[in-house]
Amino acid sequence: MGTYICADLDRAHRMLAVPPSAQRLDEELQELAVAEQVAGLRQRLRAFTGDVLRR
Repeated sequence: MGTYICADLDRAHRMLAVPPSAQRLDEELQELAVAEQVAGLRQRLRAFTGDVLRR
């Protein structure tokens, strides 16, 4: 599992890109879409880390 995660570290960088669904929106809404992506990634990472630490 750790190898898979390390092999795909570029995913965090891609999280900072404006998602295709928001590319036609104004800059403020694009920033909000990126912030939502980042928040979702952090939430999933916390949940994953919590699961690993409980085992």
